[in-house]
Amino acid sequence: MIALAILAQLLYPPSVDSPIMPPQVPPEWVQPGSGSRAPFINVKAAPYFACGDGVCDDTAAIQAAVNSGGTGPVVVEMPQTSGGYKLSSVLTLAKNSTLRIRGNMTVTTAGILVPDSLTDNTGQSGIECPEGARIKLANSANVDLIANTNFATLSGTGNKFGTFKFLLSGCILDGNKANQTALVSTTTGTITNVARSAGGVVTITMSGATTPTIATGMTVNIDGLTNDNFSFNGRFIAQSGGNPFTYNQTLRNTVASTGATGASPTAKGFSGSNGVRIYGRAGRFKYLTIANNVLDGIWHEGYTPTAFTDDSTELETLFFSVRTMNSGGNGETFWGPQMTRHIDSVSFNHGQWGRECFQSFVDTHMVSYLNTSGSLHVGQGCAVQASGSQESAASGWAILLDSGSAPSVFSSGVAACVGCVGIEMRSPNHIYQGLVQNNTTGVKFNGGSGMLTISMTGNTTWFDCTDHDGQLHAASSAASQPWDAGQRNDYLLL
Repeated sequence: MIALAILAQLLYPPSVDSPIMPPQVPPEWVQPGSGSRAPFINVKAAPYFACGDGVCDDTAAIQAAVNSGGTGPVVVEMPQTSGGYKLSSVLTLAKNSTLRIRGNMTVTTAGILVPDSLTDNTGQSGIECPEGARIKLANSANVDLIANTNFATLSGTGNKFGTFKFLLSGCILDGNKANQTALVSTTTGTITNVARSAGGVVTITMSGATTPTIATGMTVNIDGLTNDNFSFNGRFIAQSGGNPFTYNQTLRNTVASTGATGASPTAKGFSGSNGVRIYGRAGRFKYLTIANNVLDGIWHEGYTPTAFTDDSTELETLFFSVRTMNSGGNGETFWGPQMTRHIDSVSFNHGQWGRECFQSFVDTHMVSYLNTSGSLHVGQGCAVQASGSQESAASGWAILLDSGSAPSVFSSGVAACVGCVGIEMRSPNHIYQGLVQNNTTGVKFNGGSGMLTISMTGNTTWFDCTDHDGQLHAASSAASQPWDAGQRNDYLLL
């Protein structure tokens, strides 16, 4: 009988779908064109012998394992242990290397730097957590949890390169903000005697080496006017008292005013850490939870080409099933590359915005709520194409389409800001189709315009046009007769 069974196996081999066949090689392990696995390094094996007990410092052992892979491709695996791993110094990944962290253990680190390039597309690497391992920033590290090596050099330059096809997948990234050193220097101050330019704009610029903190309150007195308070958070300067401000893309660690007629403001120093801070293109961020950061969950920046001539390199980034939560700044600050896609992701309970953009991107099925400044801030130079996104807030705005933003399109959306503004338009030619509900003000036209196909429910005031184009227009409440747009040609209500 045994002989017959063996003969049957020889004559009728199992199909590729048979459970007794060996598993297929994961794509990331295959060397291009070879069909064979990339070199595999176990950090606990000889000659590295990482402890993996969460007590001794495994930085040197794991760094040696990474370095031994040469120019790659190589997979450096950290096997699951009961105690996890402790890295007391920054770990620097090599080009063409993948760090794979197995199991659901915790890896405590003083930061991870991923490779990039200033001159070509060789800055490729990856970090994978197939079973959902936690990467936690060590106490008092005060650095970004994951960043590319030359971020400070690349940021704000428009450089074409940086990281390329960086993969970050499956991990829980914990910024451990409760155990980071308190933010440095003064958190409040006064700028006086600041002159406005001919266009009525005051420019506040930032310079230095470190991204500023969030929620720094300052008071500005412009031309002796009153009510010029604003919230300075390094990304968005909220106007009040009718005085607009511009901002500088290269946001760093001191603040100064231009065109001052009196004493210059005292420089303010800032420090803090982001969950992920990357300059690059064609990245893939998938199945992530990014939480508890002093500053932003994600800061992403990258080059946007003026002409797409090379379909192998000029690629947008993808964020898929990414959840950001409980950070002191924004869930995400986005500076490019243009037309990056955000799909099936969540942003909630941040100290500033759920998402803030200064380059155009695409949203599909996003959910954002309980963020202090609001859900979505579309800043200067940004345009959003959103489908099926829910923007909710309890303060600020559900959606703020700010001055200088490009026309955005929202379809099948929800804008709900309990006790605040659902949608405010400060720039022209937007399109919104969806539900506007439970807002103090449903839609506010503040120097902007748009075409709306909306269902209003539960709003105290439907429309507020009191500041539109410098003229006074009556607001409309939900209890009044339907609001009549009249013959105005700068927005259309259907």
